[in-house]
Amino acid sequence: MISLGGSYVPDDWKPQPGTEYVDIRYEGDVLNNLESLDGLNAIYGKSIFDPIRLESPDPGETSFDQHGRLGGGETTNLPVLNRVVYVLDGKQ
Repeated sequence: MISLGGSYVPDDWKPQPGTEYVDIRYEGDVLNNLESLDGLNAIYGKSIFDPIRLESPDPGETSFDQHGRLGGGETTNLPVLNRVVYVLDGKQ
């Protein structure tokens, strides 16, 4: 299962046996700060999710822009799309 900048999982969520979990996001994504909020079951930092952190292709963009980039197509989000294909090919 590939999470693209996912924020949290429900409190009663349990990983499925035999399923691999990956979380792909940009290094400066605003959601990277969520793990410090009390009461939020944030994906960032959960050991079940293999973290893949990529550098933004635009070093000057804000943490909100980096999160928004995840929803973009190939013209704005090619680094993440390439990594998704790499993960799906089993290379991670």
